Amino acid sequence: MISQEDYDVITGVEAGGNARQTLLHNQRYQVARTFMNLLGHISKDQTIQYILILVDDTLSEDKSRVEMLKEYTNYHHESIWRLLFSLLAHSDIFITFISACIIAKLACWSVNPLEGSDLTLYLTWLKD
Repeated sequence: MISQEDYDVITGVEAGGNARQTLLHNQRYQVARTFMNLLGHISKDQTIQYILILVDDTLSEDKSRVEMLKEYTNYHHESIWRLLFSLLAHSDIFITFISACIIAKLACWSVNPLEGSDLTLYLTWLKD
């Protein structure tokens, strides 16, 4: 079960048009919180796939939105990489590959790119 806030964000992101753009601009923190919360707590593969597609679409529309996720995780002293890297080992191949695409977008489009041991881990995963 998800909270009413998370439900409202997801339906707003799904809505499209000006409502979606307004939500993504004015409630960046809430959108990032919803995405991270759902990815961290949902276990059903189909739901994870859906949330990952929403994240990927959101990032693909506007490269600057990668900062929305990074700002949220930095504020809460969390690692966005840890969550996404754990999905690279998922048994569902779609979840694995869409997670890899999101990691690549975050790594390339962020003001602070992926580096150090996280970069090594990701490049090793790509190579294998």
